[in-house]
Amino acid sequence: MSKEDIILFKAVTRRERDTEDIKDIIQAEKTIDWEYIVDEAIKQKNNNPWILIDLEEVLQEIRKVTFIQDKYFQKIYKAQELSKT
Repeated sequence: MSKEDIILFKAVTRRERDTEDIKDIIQAEKTIDWEYIVDEAIKQKNNNPWILIDLEEVLQEIRKVTFIQDKYFQKIYKAQELSKT
């Protein structure tokens, strides 16, 4: 399982320590493929309608300790809008 898969899994399970675990992964690894994480969440949204909301909330929290480009948030918001139609 890749570090990106672990981050996505922890973002959507939202257990007590998951956000801290994600921060630890980011600090240890430095390079994270945010595109992969967002794309994978979008692929899974039909099976888990809350996945994009959960991911966005966690990324907002993680954004306090690492740089995450706005384009990834925009991609999440666009996918949420498309699923409403």
